[in-house]
Amino acid sequence: VYLWHDARGEFAGPPRALEGEWIPEPPGRLVFAPDASRRCAVVLDKTRGKKPSVFEAELSEPLPAGHYRLVVRAKTDAPGILEKLLIISLQAGRREMELRAASVAGSDFEAADAYREFSWGFVQARSEPQPIVLKFLFTGRAALTVDYLDIRPAEGNGAEGGGRP
Repeated sequence: VYLWHDARGEFAGPPRALEGEWIPEPPGRLVFAPDASRRCAVVLDKTRGKKPSVFEAELSEPLPAGHYRLVVRAKTDAPGILEKLLIISLQAGRREMELRAASVAGSDFEAADAYREFSWGFVQARSEPQPIVLKFLFTGRAALTVDYLDIRPAEGNGAEGGGRP
């Protein structure tokens, strides 16, 4: 698909590590939304009394050594609840060494249906670039819309935070 008519980069850019709609077989549905990057996101619906959903995605490129931030842009319809909605484990290498674990709770959001960007620092210390796998556990306590996940070079020492460690 060619997007030469996309002069403002609304559909094609900027590049992300993983758009929500690119997650393989997510336990949710794709939605087209004007407030989402690239106009599309994945909605993980509230599941009453069911087991949490577990899913994963491998990034297309290995990650070289360095300090980074894992960035997640999401929104929920229940910003007041204290329970965790999504738990993320960022793992590297064939032995799946955990580089960072993070979670997002309903109380981490300031308003209903308003996107928030969460950010957690981590270090990939191995000298060789490592394949990266993101593993997710969605609790289903409330609906969660995931716009994108990104891995960005850290500013400073990589210790930026936001969201829950």
